Amino acid sequence: MLVAQKTYSAGKELNLEDEQMKQYHRLKEEAGRQSALHLQDLDSVNREQKSDQDRLDNECRRKTEIENRLKQKGHETEEAQKRVEKLGEHIRSSESALEEQRRLRRELETDVGSSKERVTDLQRDLENVAEQLGDARVDKHEEARRKKKQEIVENFKRLYPGVVSRKIPNINQTNSHSVYVHFKNY
Repeated sequence: MLVAQKTYSAGKELNLEDEQMKQYHRLKEEAGRQSALHLQDLDSVNREQKSDQDRLDNECRRKTEIENRLKQKGHETEEAQKRVEKLGEHIRSSESALEEQRRLRRELETDVGSSKERVTDLQRDLENVAEQLGDARVDKHEEARRKKKQEIVENFKRLYPGVVSRKIPNINQTNSHSVYVHFKNY
């Protein structure tokens, strides 16, 4: 059966026989099946490629995040190291100041000890001076009484010219001291 069939392909006219037409349709179906398989494979590959690209993007993002965290940790480490150095300097200066304060404390304790001894000596001296002052007051009062007695005796001598000496009681004291007044016998 040779029937010519006209087929238009790309604007050209083709004349094909029956056998060629069958082969053409078979090949066309085969090409369609293979094309569908290849399109399916291509679609599968495209999905895998997109999935792989997404994974790659995620990995790149994670890598960038990790690098940023590493940089941040590096800065934090540097800052921590600087703080450690500053704290070390502060500790050294504090220890130095503490040692100076301990030295001053020892000096002050020595000074306080000697000052306590000096205060004790001064208190002893003050007690001695107070005692001497008390004795001086007593002496002053006794001297004043002695003068008063002398005045009284002188008044007696003036009022009573014949008085030589005779013992008279001491009226200025509460104890039993006596005063001697001498009278002249006429």
